[in-house]
Amino acid sequence: MKKNKYKALTSKSALQGAAVGLMTAIIIFLLSMDSPALAKVERISLADIFYFFPGLWAVLTLPFLFAVTNYWISRKLSGILNKQFRKIKKEAGRTRQVLAFIENIRQDKLDIPLKNKDKKDQQDKNKDKDKKDQEKNKENKKDEKKDEKSGSQGQEMNKEEMERFLEALQEKDKEVQEKAKQQQIKTNKKITEKEW
Repeated sequence: MKKNKYKALTSKSALQGAAVGLMTAIIIFLLSMDSPALAKVERISLADIFYFFPGLWAVLTLPFLFAVTNYWISRKLSGILNKQFRKIKKEAGRTRQVLAFIENIRQDKLDIPLKNKDKKDQQDKNKDKDKKDQEKNKENKKDEKKDEKSGSQGQEMNKEEMERFLEALQEKDKEVQEKAKQQQIKTNKKITEKEW
């Protein structure tokens, strides 16, 4: 719904409230004119009614009170409707994406990327993190090598020690890569759960 429709809804309900309040006030005035206290008065005027029933001054405010109350209620309801409309619109967009994806799968167009203009793809963020982590690991390895070289102070490693050292580094690198893959899988699952 557009904003104009919400404004029309609130103004219409305020007018309906004022009309109900006016009708209620007229009915109360008519009933008060038929009261036994006014039966003794020959000619009944509004001043006589207000003299005998001073609380009727409050009845004059009924149209205003009903209008304000209905206006407030309709504003709250239009706010709720607006939120629901936005949620429905968001779900419709998600549904369109899913249907487009399914259609691409049916047509074997798996290489077509999904359109996501609003946010950077979460996988790209994860890849950037993984690259940074790998760079830090490489720097740490270089620092470790420098420390080992300086610690040995001139002692050279023989061939077997170097091979063991390289194997250990390769195993650590594989472990880091496996952890990165597992982390990426976890984040992808979380992303898909949030989107659904």
